[in-house]
Amino acid sequence: MAAAPMNGYIMRRPTLHDYAAWSGAGLTVETYRSDAGEMLARSPRHRITLNRTAHRRYAHRLGDAGAAVRLARPQATLGFEPAGMALWVDGDAADYVSIFQEPALYRSLQEEAGLGSSLAEQPFLAQPDGTCRHLVEALASLAGAGQPAEPMLAEHLGLALAMCVLRQAGRAAPPAMAGSLSEAQRRRVLAVIEARLDQRGLTLRELADAAGLSPFHFARAFKASFGTPPHRFLVEQRIARARALIREGRLGLAEIALATGFADQAHFCAVFRRETGLTPGRFRQQA
Repeated sequence: MAAAPMNGYIMRRPTLHDYAAWSGAGLTVETYRSDAGEMLARSPRHRITLNRTAHRRYAHRLGDAGAAVRLARPQATLGFEPAGMALWVDGDAADYVSIFQEPALYRSLQEEAGLGSSLAEQPFLAQPDGTCRHLVEALASLAGAGQPAEPMLAEHLGLALAMCVLRQAGRAAPPAMAGSLSEAQRRRVLAVIEARLDQRGLTLRELADAAGLSPFHFARAFKASFGTPPHRFLVEQRIARARALIREGRLGLAEIALATGFADQAHFCAVFRRETGLTPGRFRQQA
């Protein structure tokens, strides 16, 4: 059984295979296949798990005392383990996604969405809805992407997943749709995006602060205003600027990558092709 220290806690678990991880934007994402055996964990962060393959044998104990419970854990079961709670598991081999998130995020969402204050204190195993499962898999893709993750995308996905987990915990209906941003808020947000388009690391919280809103309310108001989530809008603006710079013909592709906030030329070329269907070089030939 291997012990893996991460961000102030120790997790003891069986040998892991095909392990990949990504950390940033207040969360950590892991994907792996675990051998059969026992796991013992306690974390200062909430842990969300989704088993991509079914367990034939699964037993767990929550807390430091008490008897273990044997139960079914079919494929795509969502597990939630609150921060600070000990968890012991004995199971057969399975493929997993594990996501760790800060409790402060959940507390702020509970207050803003008017959900019960104790929702994030109770562990659960449940079959998630399609949206929740899609968010887990989208976050899992960050661990194996092979490309630098866009911080705002990870932040947005983490926020949405936390909301899904809270709804699952309380079986709450989705909160009412947010209104749009005011014209003044739109101007302030667009000014920040324009000024930071050549920089990596622009966060959802920074844009929310420019609008005077919480990240939760800002993300929904932004989409209501622009018809797309903030991270998608940012990518579209970067690609639009890249097109203009390519047409001007004064800069090389590596310089354009830096001028539009991409990590490097390879990252820029991959995103440009995904968004336009053309490589930057091919686009330059046609421009």
